[in-house]
Amino acid sequence: MASIQSYVVRAAMWANSLYNPSKSRPIDIKTARIDFDKIGLRLAPLPHTRITRTNANGVLCEWTTPNNHYDTPTKNIKEIVFFVHGGGYVMGSFDTYRGLVSRIAHQTRMHVVSFEYGLAPERPFPHGLNDALNVYEWLLANYQDAKIYMVGDSAGGGLGLALLQYLKEEKIKMPQKCIWIAPWADLELKNPSIADNKQVDYVLAKTRMELAAKGYANGLPLNHLFISPINADFEQFPPTLIQVGTNDILLDDSKILAEKMKQANVQVILKIWENVPHVWHMVGDFLPESTKAIRQMANFLRK
Repeated sequence: MASIQSYVVRAAMWANSLYNPSKSRPIDIKTARIDFDKIGLRLAPLPHTRITRTNANGVLCEWTTPNNHYDTPTKNIKEIVFFVHGGGYVMGSFDTYRGLVSRIAHQTRMHVVSFEYGLAPERPFPHGLNDALNVYEWLLANYQDAKIYMVGDSAGGGLGLALLQYLKEEKIKMPQKCIWIAPWADLELKNPSIADNKQVDYVLAKTRMELAAKGYANGLPLNHLFISPINADFEQFPPTLIQVGTNDILLDDSKILAEKMKQANVQVILKIWENVPHVWHMVGDFLPESTKAIRQMANFLRK
């Protein structure tokens, strides 16, 4: 059952969409990035997590250390969450996601590594995928005994899925488990929920996503499996948890993804949450569903 707070959040988003209809206008990258960071900065990192920076094969990363660890990550740590942020491939940064990442670290009691990858249109495909691969290979080389879990939201879910496909093709060690939060897996935007949920999704809009997809694809067809990993072959993929909301225009991406994984004999759990916005985890502690969803993620990884 949806919480009362979820209705408050949706009402606020609905009112904002009435007075600020920018969602339907062509995207201004600079403004969108600033606004996205402002949204993320409202969710401050938890005080009992610690953040340190490092360089992974030329890619800037942040380690978020939970309160059950007293040192920065060392060679003997046993579990690492590799976090891939969303933002439609055109925005997103440490500032946007630091609050969410700290809550993942706190709930899982694991070190979390996040990174800033190249964003379109300045650095379109394959820059983001190459950055993700560089960080992942750095983790494999430097933390050989650690279990690595991959988590991504929205476009970060799509990028993570593309990375898995590459790892499989190149016979590189896969993560132990994966979690995708409302993953954007189909950049062709052809699934029914795009139209069915357009009146109730106050976060995403097809017109903006079409522009972002075109800018990211860099001239490649949008159905390319590294661009739209919903077209990938999911055999041998790790056990997976997918979380998505009923009002999300990307709802069908998650449903189709889960069904294809099942057909490929992947252990997959699809959790559909009622009356929550796209990537509701970023709303923070005000929304009970946010805390519960992050706890569900932690239970899945620790199980």
